[in-house]
Amino acid sequence: MYINILDGLSTELIIGVVVSCVFALFLLILVGYLALSKFYLNKKKCRKQLDIYQSKYEYLHALLTGQDNSYIQRLEIISRTNLLYSDIHASYFKRSKEIREVKKLEILLIKSIKIFSFNFKITLKKIRLVSLSTI
Repeated sequence: MYINILDGLSTELIIGVVVSCVFALFLLILVGYLALSKFYLNKKKCRKQLDIYQSKYEYLHALLTGQDNSYIQRLEIISRTNLLYSDIHASYFKRSKEIREVKKLEILLIKSIKIFSFNFKITLKKIRLVSLSTI
Protein backbone atom coordinates (compact mmCIF):
# COMPACT_ATOMS: atom_id res chain seq x y z
CA MET A 1 0.00 0.00 0.00
CA TYR A 2 2.84 2.38 0.77
CA ILE A 3 4.70 3.48 -2.36
CA ASN A 4 8.26 4.66 -1.93
CA ILE A 5 9.16 7.31 -4.53
CA LEU A 6 12.88 7.07 -3.85
CA ASP A 7 13.20 3.35 -4.72
CA GLY A 8 13.98 3.95 -8.39
CA LEU A 9 16.53 6.72 -7.83
CA SER A 10 20.22 6.26 -7.14
CA THR A 11 21.77 7.59 -3.96
CA GLU A 12 24.09 9.90 -5.91
CA LEU A 13 21.10 11.57 -7.54
CA ILE A 14 19.34 12.01 -4.20
CA ILE A 15 22.49 13.51 -2.63
CA GLY A 16 22.90 15.84 -5.64
CA VAL A 17 19.31 17.06 -5.36
CA VAL A 18 19.64 17.66 -1.61
CA VAL A 19 22.98 19.49 -2.00
CA SER A 20 21.61 21.66 -4.83
CA CYS A 21 18.52 22.51 -2.77
CA VAL A 22 20.68 23.52 0.20
CA PHE A 23 22.92 25.59 -2.10
CA ALA A 24 19.88 27.27 -3.70
CA LEU A 25 18.49 28.05 -0.23
CA PHE A 26 21.86 29.52 0.79
CA LEU A 27 21.94 31.69 -2.34
CA LEU A 28 18.37 32.85 -1.71
CA ILE A 29 19.22 33.83 1.86
CA LEU A 30 22.39 35.62 0.68
CA VAL A 31 20.53 37.60 -2.01
CA GLY A 32 17.81 38.50 0.48
CA TYR A 33 20.35 39.74 3.00
CA LEU A 34 22.20 41.79 0.40
CA ALA A 35 18.96 43.37 -0.85
CA LEU A 36 17.86 44.10 2.71
CA SER A 37 21.19 45.64 3.64
CA LYS A 38 21.32 47.75 0.47
CA PHE A 39 17.80 49.15 0.60
CA TYR A 40 16.82 49.14 4.26
CA LEU A 41 19.82 48.94 6.55
CA ASN A 42 21.85 51.44 4.53
CA LYS A 43 19.02 53.99 4.69
CA LYS A 44 18.70 53.42 8.42
CA LYS A 45 22.45 53.98 8.84
CA CYS A 46 22.31 57.16 6.76
CA ARG A 47 19.34 58.47 8.74
CA LYS A 48 21.18 57.82 11.98
CA GLN A 49 24.24 59.66 10.70
CA LEU A 50 22.05 62.52 9.50
CA ASP A 51 20.42 62.77 12.92
CA ILE A 52 23.85 62.92 14.56
CA TYR A 53 24.98 65.70 12.21
CA GLN A 54 21.73 67.62 12.74
CA SER A 55 22.07 67.44 16.51
CA LYS A 56 25.69 68.65 16.31
CA TYR A 57 24.64 71.48 13.99
CA GLU A 58 21.78 72.52 16.26
CA TYR A 59 24.08 72.49 19.29
CA LEU A 60 26.75 74.59 17.56
CA HIS A 61 24.14 76.95 16.13
CA ALA A 62 22.60 77.47 19.57
CA LEU A 63 26.06 78.05 21.02
CA LEU A 64 26.90 80.63 18.36
CA THR A 65 23.55 82.36 18.72
CA GLY A 66 23.98 82.48 22.49
CA GLN A 67 27.44 83.98 22.17
CA ASP A 68 26.19 86.58 19.69
CA ASN A 69 23.37 87.53 22.05
CA SER A 70 25.80 87.86 24.94
CA TYR A 71 28.06 90.13 22.83
CA ILE A 72 25.08 92.31 21.95
CA GLN A 73 24.07 92.50 25.60
CA ARG A 74 27.61 93.53 26.54
CA LEU A 75 27.49 96.23 23.85
CA GLU A 76 24.17 97.39 25.27
CA ILE A 77 25.63 97.67 28.75
CA ILE A 78 28.65 99.56 27.41
CA SER A 79 26.46 101.81 25.24
CA ARG A 80 24.46 102.88 28.30
CA THR A 81 27.57 104.35 29.86
CA ASN A 82 29.50 105.35 26.73
CA LEU A 83 27.46 107.11 24.05
CA LEU A 84 30.01 106.32 21.35
CA TYR A 85 28.94 102.68 21.50
CA SER A 86 25.21 103.35 21.16
CA ASP A 87 25.39 103.46 17.34
CA ILE A 88 27.46 100.28 17.28
CA HIS A 89 24.96 98.54 19.54
CA ALA A 90 22.03 99.70 17.45
CA SER A 91 23.57 98.45 14.20
CA TYR A 92 24.58 95.07 15.67
CA PHE A 93 21.19 94.62 17.33
CA LYS A 94 19.37 95.48 14.10
CA ARG A 95 21.55 93.10 12.07
CA SER A 96 21.12 90.21 14.52
CA LYS A 97 17.36 90.75 14.51
CA GLU A 98 17.32 90.62 10.68
CA ILE A 99 19.41 87.45 10.69
CA ARG A 100 17.10 85.77 13.21
CA GLU A 101 14.05 86.68 11.10
CA VAL A 102 15.70 85.36 7.93
CA LYS A 103 16.66 82.17 9.75
CA LYS A 104 13.08 81.70 10.92
CA LEU A 105 11.88 82.17 7.35
CA GLU A 106 14.43 79.65 6.11
CA ILE A 107 13.27 77.11 8.68
CA LEU A 108 9.65 77.64 7.70
CA LEU A 109 10.55 77.32 4.03
CA ILE A 110 12.47 74.09 4.60
CA LYS A 111 9.59 72.62 6.61
CA SER A 112 7.06 73.58 3.95
CA ILE A 113 9.27 72.05 1.23
CA LYS A 114 9.53 68.81 3.19
CA ILE A 115 5.75 68.70 3.68
CA PHE A 116 5.16 69.49 0.00
CA SER A 117 7.61 66.82 -1.18
CA PHE A 118 6.02 64.24 1.15
CA ASN A 119 2.54 65.10 -0.11
CA PHE A 120 3.84 65.09 -3.70
CA LYS A 121 5.28 61.58 -3.25
CA ILE A 122 1.96 60.35 -1.85
CA THR A 123 0.12 61.95 -4.78
CA LEU A 124 2.49 60.32 -7.26
CA LYS A 125 1.91 56.93 -5.63
CA LYS A 126 -1.85 57.44 -5.88
CA ILE A 127 -1.56 58.46 -9.54
CA ARG A 128 0.54 55.39 -10.28
CA LEU A 129 -1.98 53.16 -8.54
CA VAL A 130 -4.85 54.71 -10.47
CA SER A 131 -3.01 54.48 -13.79
CA LEU A 132 -2.08 50.85 -13.13
CA SER A 133 -5.64 49.95 -12.18
CA THR A 134 -7.04 51.47 -15.39
CA ILE A 135 -4.71 49.39 -17.59
